[in-house]
Amino acid sequence: MGDKTEVIERPVPQKIAGIEDEGYQFEIAHVNQCIRDGIKESPVMTWEETVSILKQCDMLRKQWGLKYPQD
Repeated sequence: MGDKTEVIERPVPQKIAGIEDEGYQFEIAHVNQCIRDGIKESPVMTWEETVSILKQCDMLRKQWGLKYPQD
């Protein structure tokens, strides 16, 4: 472990070739801004909200009997 920090900047395109406006470009831009601002948790989508949504998805998958190969 050293004391050196390396910053690598790679802009993420807001439009991806072959993909119409799917909406993810806005999430990408927001995450990039949070990273630039040194924010570890989005004020728009908190970790608590994210975990709540994932629990709902897990519950629905269980109710539907939906299983992915890695499950």
